[in-house]
Amino acid sequence: MNKGTWPQISYFHEGTRQSRVIKSQLELVEKKGWRELYRAKDGTYWRLDAVDKNQTRYMLRVDDLDTWWEFDATELEKNLLRESRGESADRLCRWKGCSNPALLKMEICAEHAFQYGLRE
Repeated sequence: MNKGTWPQISYFHEGTRQSRVIKSQLELVEKKGWRELYRAKDGTYWRLDAVDKNQTRYMLRVDDLDTWWEFDATELEKNLLRESRGESADRLCRWKGCSNPALLKMEICAEHAFQYGLRE
């Protein structure tokens, strides 16, 4: 895990092989609210959402240690949703007045999907 090879934000699925490998490279530094700050062996810092039943967890690279717990990652989360689902090149969101591309196999865009709770 380092800044150059690991994405700035990713999904984190507890209990998977990948999550166990990742966690083995991290040391818990601090907990604040529903967030945990970890330091990786390479010196980078990562914010991980605490376990919450049925909620999508994100792992986010931290660039500012003074505000790690309050950084609003909503736009990064929406971009991750776009990347993971893909966007249609020829279909637009069906939401009235919206001209964003629809997510693949869906009728709405990432903005509206996110608004309704879709995270992955």
